[in-house]
Amino acid sequence: MHVDTDDRGYAERTARRRILWILLVGLLVRLVLLIGFANTGVHTDDERDYVQLAQSIHGSHEFALGGLPTSKRPPLYPAFIAGLWFVSAPDNLNIVRAAQVMLSLGTVVLLFLVARMLFDAETATWAAAAWCLYPSFLFGGMLILTEVLFTFLLLAACLCAMLVFTRPGQALRWALLTGMAVGLAALTRSVLWPLPLVLVPVVAVLAGGSWSRRALGAAALALGYILVVGPWAARNTMLQKTFVVVDTLGGLNLRMGNFEYTLEDRMWDGVSLKGEQSWSYAMVAENPDATHWTEGLREKWARKRATAYMFAHPWTTARRAALKFADFWGLEREYIAALSLGIYDVPGWFKALSSAAVVFAYAISMVLGSIGIFAVPWREWRLHVVVLLFPAWICGIHTIVFGHSRYHLPVMPIVLVYAAAAVTGSRWRERRGAPWRSWAAAAAIALLACIWAREILLRDSDRIRQFLG
Repeated sequence: MHVDTDDRGYAERTARRRILWILLVGLLVRLVLLIGFANTGVHTDDERDYVQLAQSIHGSHEFALGGLPTSKRPPLYPAFIAGLWFVSAPDNLNIVRAAQVMLSLGTVVLLFLVARMLFDAETATWAAAAWCLYPSFLFGGMLILTEVLFTFLLLAACLCAMLVFTRPGQALRWALLTGMAVGLAALTRSVLWPLPLVLVPVVAVLAGGSWSRRALGAAALALGYILVVGPWAARNTMLQKTFVVVDTLGGLNLRMGNFEYTLEDRMWDGVSLKGEQSWSYAMVAENPDATHWTEGLREKWARKRATAYMFAHPWTTARRAALKFADFWGLEREYIAALSLGIYDVPGWFKALSSAAVVFAYAISMVLGSIGIFAVPWREWRLHVVVLLFPAWICGIHTIVFGHSRYHLPVMPIVLVYAAAAVTGSRWRERRGAPWRSWAAAAAIALLACIWAREILLRDSDRIRQFLG
């Protein structure tokens, strides 16, 4: 027993030294990228909205677009940018990227802690290294988008939720912090705002102790969430004259992904439809005064019509859900798309090498992650259930609304934890019982192969040939 304790202590000390080296290498790589992106502006509508909202917060202390108060976007990321501008020069995008460098390294540390609790120090080291140098995450950290901040808060919420189970003497404190972390993440990306409806009862059922103790923990989690999200929800509801929690894009996106003119080959691009095929055409035709509605009232109409369409066309909805699921787990395309559009002027050899790295890193991570989730034994199953609830929720919401490969990036660190477990663990290879584990892993890998083959051979074949040309 003494030898085992010494071995564990040595492994922990080794892991700490290695994580410091990983962070140092990750910092150096990101500093090189910062130099390369020093003169890069914003190129997407999402980036422009976040910058304009930050400018409004910084200049007039209002959350507004075009001078008008809005609920179009979640508030935390624009506030994060504006906060940086209060201590630096306004409109300085490089200070935002520099702050995201530090946050991205923080996600590496959080992931190490999560992985160590789920498995061991060796697995945690591999997972942290893989995420620190994950190509799409390196690229995402240079964009003025929510990926880095949202991923940091998502992992913080996972870690706090795990500590509810592993530190029963401090369970109420960690439950409160879990709710606050989920709230902050929801104020960064609204996909998480309904999660407490599931997370609170899950924690109440799985947590140890008496039922009164569990009820207190669930109440603490809900309280933490309400304290963070409540004031913003009250502001939105008063402004929009209808109940709005985080933003007003949810119903619009649900409508674009679920109506008669939904683009099934690129469901995220419904905003490009014009005229009678536009998501809002029927709203204005049926309600001439809709042009004077608040954002919230338009969102409410879009949500009701999308829900009605889904129930009226269950088979179409099911087929589209399968396609959205495939889009969510599709090959990572954002960096390659930017290169194909000529946004970044890089040598041809770097374009080819970096594009291959993006595709290979994602594919091998998903294959190993599938093995890790299904084939590697779980030491404490409650912790795995809580951690996997987060990616399952995000994937589920996008399967209903619309999927895009960009949206899976924040859950990739969790996938990499299980990928690392598949690499470092030997017990799953020696296991003779529970054959369903191997079959489940094989089925997941086969499904991914079908999704990627469809993309490469059918949907995106023309774009791929154009890019290679």
